[in-house]
Amino acid sequence: MILIISTCSDRLNEFEFVQPIVNIVNKEWKIKHYSKVSKNDISVADKVIICGTSLKDNRFLEDLKLFEWLKNFDKPVLGICAGMQIIGLNFGAKLVLKKEIGMIKVEMKKENILFDNDFEVYCLHGNSLSNLKQFEILAKSETSVQVIKKDNIYGILFHPEVRNENIVKNFIAIC
Repeated sequence: MILIISTCSDRLNEFEFVQPIVNIVNKEWKIKHYSKVSKNDISVADKVIICGTSLKDNRFLEDLKLFEWLKNFDKPVLGICAGMQIIGLNFGAKLVLKKEIGMIKVEMKKENILFDNDFEVYCLHGNSLSNLKQFEILAKSETSVQVIKKDNIYGILFHPEVRNENIVKNFIAIC
């Protein structure tokens, strides 16, 4: 079962940031808001996808302790936008203000299972991460790190549900 975690404060935003991920996932799934995820939800999940949220919805930053399970979770995780920020911050990265909206080019820096070359992505975020020495940097744009990896935990700053659905499909199929 794939646990899909919403970071949206507003249920309406889930139609834009969570439902498209559900539409890509073709296996058994369960959606939970991050504030309602239990230890049992985590233990029965085969994989976890932490979805993004709207540009000004940063409530999840006040609740990072609810994601401390990431430090001991040994199954695959994919964090999208807010999900990447959550992953990074739980492993010691620092949040930096960096607004990117629209299509940008991403350069692959290291071979990986999610993608196999440079590509264009759709960004919609107001924050990025620095102090990423504990992560492998898999891809960067001209101004930001766009994809990180630590063990079987992946973070992507852009929105593959808008463009690059194959990244989510590769995560599900390969991990």
